Amino acid sequence: MSQSMPTGTEDVFEALKEMLTEILGADFVEIVGIQRDSTFTRDLEMDSITIAAFAERVNHRYGDHANLVAWISKQPLRKLIALTVGDVADFIGKEQT
Repeated sequence: MSQSMPTGTEDVFEALKEMLTEILGADFVEIVGIQRDSTFTRDLEMDSITIAAFAERVNHRYGDHANLVAWISKQPLRKLIALTVGDVADFIGKEQT
């Protein structure tokens, strides 16, 4: 983990926004915006490859503190379809405490 870990859900959310901006591109993010209730597939138009890239960055940043892939694999399909950036921020924030 080369960067310090943010503490608190809002700091985690801001860190996730930075990661998503790096993956999706600043121009796209400027157009669509990233909010806590932004869904990965519908609002951010992410496919499995970009979601995997995002999960890899999350894992690199937070390591064992928040195993996003393991958490996602336990979610029901309806939850995965509606998964939001805020959901991931809340998961990471809870795992850090």
